[in-house]
Amino acid sequence: MRVIRSSNIISYSSKNHAIKSLNTFLAHLYSKKIIHRLTKCESFGSHLVNKRTIDDVVHPDEMELIYKSLMERGHKKEAIFFRYLFFSGMRFSEGLAISMVDLYQGELPSNQLLAKRIKIHNMLYYGYIVSDSQVDEKWNRRPFKGKKEISENYARTIPITDKRLWNDLVDLAEEQHKKWNGSSTDKKSCFLFRGIDDTTSSRRLEEAFTSCELPYRSWHCLRHSRATWLIGETGDEVLTRAWLGHSSSRTLEKYNHMYQAIVREAKSKEYIGREFKLKKVD
Repeated sequence: MRVIRSSNIISYSSKNHAIKSLNTFLAHLYSKKIIHRLTKCESFGSHLVNKRTIDDVVHPDEMELIYKSLMERGHKKEAIFFRYLFFSGMRFSEGLAISMVDLYQGELPSNQLLAKRIKIHNMLYYGYIVSDSQVDEKWNRRPFKGKKEISENYARTIPITDKRLWNDLVDLAEEQHKKWNGSSTDKKSCFLFRGIDDTTSSRRLEEAFTSCELPYRSWHCLRHSRATWLIGETGDEVLTRAWLGHSSSRTLEKYNHMYQAIVREAKSKEYIGREFKLKKVD
C-alpha cells in the first residue's frame, strides 16, 4: 500500500526555532541601539507544533527504499539506525543509547505485560532490547524524557520483529564485542550506533529521501510511524503504550485516526478506474 504525498513543507517546530533565533537577533540589535523599536514575532501554538498528519508517517515500502539507499551510499550505521527506529519507535537519543549488552535473544519474560499482549496477537519476534536511558550529545547517559533518574523501574523492553533488523543488530554487537575484547571499558558504553550524530546523519537521511524521490521525514517521524502502524494494525492500546512508553490515551487516539486516514486514502486511490459495483438494498 503506497500513498502519493503532498510536497514537503517546513514543520511548525522548525518555524518556531527560526522565529526564536530571529527574536534573539532583534533583541541584540535593540540592546546595541541599532534599531529603536523592539517588536517580537509570535511563535506558533502548541496545537500546531504537536500536530501530526499522514504525511509524517513512513510506510514500510518507503522504509525499505531509504534503508537500501543509505546502504548503497556506504552509510551502514545510519541505514540500520533508520530501520531500528522504524521498528522500535524509539526517540533519536534513546536509540543511540543501545549498547551490546542491551540486546537479548529468545523470548520475553512471560510475566511481562508486553509479552502477554504480544502472545495475544501472535506476533513473531527474534529477540528484544532492554533500554533504561538515553544519551546526550557527548554520549553521557541521561534519564528518559519525563523521568528523574535512570532506573530499572523506567526501563523499556522492545521486541525486534524484523529478521533483517535483528541480524543487523547482531552484526553491530559483534563488532563492538571485538573492540571491547575483555578490556576494562564498561560494556554499557559499547554503543551500537556510536559515531552517529544528529547533524551529519540527518543530512545523509535527507539525501537518501531525495534520491528515492520521497518527501523528507525526520528521525522523529519514525516514532510517529511505529505508533500509527502498531495501534492501527492491532487496535491494542495496552500493547502500544507498553511498547512506546506513551502515557496518554489521547495521543494513541490521534495515531489511530491517522492510520484510518491512511487506509481511507489508499482505498480511494485503489477505487479509481474500477467498475462501479455498489447496489441498493431492499
